[in-house]
Amino acid sequence: MNRDRIEFLSQLIPPGAPYLAQMPRDCSALGLPRKIDVYAHAGHDPQFGWNFVHAFLQADRPLPSEVHEPELLRAYSYARHNTQDPDVLAAMLLEHSANYQKRILMRCLLILQYDYSPIAEYLDLTEAACQIYEMLFWNVRHRSRIERIALVFPEGRQVEFLPGYAASQSLQSLALRAAMQHGLPAAEELLGLRNAPADGDLDQHAHKLMAQTLHTANLMREWGFEHQDLEIFSRALKVLKVIQFGANKRHPASTLATAASRDLSTAVRESLQRLIGTDRPFGLPADSPEALDRRGTEARSAEIDLGESDEPTDSHQANRECRFLRAA
Repeated sequence: MNRDRIEFLSQLIPPGAPYLAQMPRDCSALGLPRKIDVYAHAGHDPQFGWNFVHAFLQADRPLPSEVHEPELLRAYSYARHNTQDPDVLAAMLLEHSANYQKRILMRCLLILQYDYSPIAEYLDLTEAACQIYEMLFWNVRHRSRIERIALVFPEGRQVEFLPGYAASQSLQSLALRAAMQHGLPAAEELLGLRNAPADGDLDQHAHKLMAQTLHTANLMREWGFEHQDLEIFSRALKVLKVIQFGANKRHPASTLATAASRDLSTAVRESLQRLIGTDRPFGLPADSPEALDRRGTEARSAEIDLGESDEPTDSHQANRECRFLRAA
């Protein structure tokens, strides 16, 4: 059901219906017409189909002749006249708490825009039952990507960085977000329907984990959270220490460490320049003895690492130079 159709049907709801009374009056408070609130709320309500039918059931009135959607007509007839309709029954059963996981999977599949045929086969339902459920309880088929994202992330991603996020969110919210970000398998693993693969490639898993941790920390910095005491920054620093002191040249994280260190040093330099002023030089003068000595030490260290130095690779000397670099 597209937005234009929802706006039209919302005008047919009986006046005084509880559904209308419960709608927020954000625009009405500004002096705008009441119908703006009705259109906005109904247009973003994924359960509008059932709320529409329920409004006429509560008012003990038949559906208007303008209603021609078979899903709405069948649901009204089943609820009002107790007709035998196994497809409507199957769709409504998904709303029972006993079918909580099946309902979550249905909503994940619909939000990912799967066709009705594979959804029906996966959930052991008829295509008609899937269509009725989508029309009544999870109307996302004709929504834009922005509108679907708004349903899954109503408060954006900010809540993900708050303490206790996983425990404070419902299983449905977590599953929908996992599905939107990583696909259906991630939601299945969260629901216990699929075991996380254990392929034994520890290097690959470690690389992905470290890369994701550093990427998230950099995102938080770009969003302006660098002055906040957030756990992700502590974990990112631990990852950098592991890369710096524990990884060897053959480790997949070596390239990552170089890039991450460059990003971190650039961020620190920019922050310090903002503090002391861009017109004041930062660091050692290029022609100072200390700077020349430091560049020479760095060059020798690089030659030793690459095996290109003609000097004997004295381990004690290398250790002293590494300590000097870290102290500098």
